[in-house]
Formats: sequence, structure tokens, C-alpha cells
Amino acid sequence: MANKKMMAVFLLCILVVAAFEISIVAAGEEGNVIPRKKSLFSKIYDKLHIDMPNN
Repeated sequence: MANKKMMAVFLLCILVVAAFEISIVAAGEEGNVIPRKKSLFSKIYDKLHIDMPNN
């Protein structure tokens, strides 16, 4: 029972972070309001030594 609850919380956190990242990217591309700092995902990619996917 506790495992399912923890999994739900974990997935919810991932969704919140992903939505936050998407909103930052959208705002940055639309008006360049936010200076381009390293996003959370690119930091993770750097730590894992994976090339950031460009789309």
C-alpha cells in the first residue's frame, strides 16, 4: 500500500517538474523574458554525460 502511494507522489513530482520546465522554455522562446540559464533537464543530461536532444 505504501509503495503505491510513494510511486504516485514520485510521479506527481516528475509531472510538476516537467510542466515547470516546459513553461520556462515556452516563456523563454516566446519573449526571451527569462535569461537562458541551464535547465534542470540539461543539468541531469550533463551529469549522465548524454547529449541533450535538440528538437
